[in-house]
Amino acid sequence: MKQKTRKMKKKTILIDMDGVVCNYTQKMLDLAVSRFGLPQHKAEEAVFFETEKIFPEEVQERVEKLSLEHNFFLSLEPLPGAIEAISEMLSDPKLDVWVCSSPKKTGETCHSEKFLWLRKYFGQKFAERLILTRDKTLVYGDYLIDDKSLVVGVNEKPFWEHVVFDQPYNRESTVKKRMNWSNWKEVLGNT
Repeated sequence: MKQKTRKMKKKTILIDMDGVVCNYTQKMLDLAVSRFGLPQHKAEEAVFFETEKIFPEEVQERVEKLSLEHNFFLSLEPLPGAIEAISEMLSDPKLDVWVCSSPKKTGETCHSEKFLWLRKYFGQKFAERLILTRDKTLVYGDYLIDDKSLVVGVNEKPFWEHVVFDQPYNRESTVKKRMNWSNWKEVLGNT
């Protein structure tokens, strides 16, 4: 008699891109200096989720529009440890890893550049695991790793547990799990 082998359920991990995998904040700050002569800031000084708010109100709209430029998303640098940690996640047979990112409401290249960025750093196969949505609460997963301290949408009880990716602008959040790329295994536990 043939014994049935029990198939282990994988944990579905959804990972946001900007501020989690890519250094969106530092790119915005650097462009604001080079384009508008604004004072230099480091990402560690950005205490607002909306990066442009670090600058005076009269230039915030111009700074915000920098992210709509051609090659903005494709030129983002990976956050330290992100490539290695995600590569390790991808090799774990207990994990089903996806990228779940919100594209800009306007702009012509954000969607394709996010895909191309993933392909550049992880290859075609993982780039095809990109979910672009304006409402992450509709996406199924066990965990959503996101730098936004509050992820809301039409689904008031998302399928996933929110894990806040540590950034200076979300440190006021104390109600959720918090992680960075050096402690992801401990935070996600025995996946």
